Amino acid sequence: MSPLYRLPVFAFERAFPILIAEGAVEEEELMNLSRFVSVVQELNRGLDDASGFMKANDDEHLRKSHGRNILKAEALLKPMNTEPALALEALRIIDKKLAEPRWKY
Repeated sequence: MSPLYRLPVFAFERAFPILIAEGAVEEEELMNLSRFVSVVQELNRGLDDASGFMKANDDEHLRKSHGRNILKAEALLKPMNTEPALALEALRIIDKKLAEPRWKY
């Protein structure tokens, strides 16, 4: 219920402002990537909370935190209504950007 790992955000934090400054992301892509990283950051905070509860031997709050973290992970991985899963959409955008010529921007 309290894994040691966290989802990596370093590359996003470095690359995203550059993509925006260079006009390399469309508005919809910007919104989708922002939603994705927002949920990732929420999940990482939840994992930090769970770790604290585990260290404090607070099983009740650990279980509650675990339940919230499961919902956040599902928000990343499961499609919502007609929208693709946030993680799949983020990967699609990244793959699209990687396939473009470097000199485009």
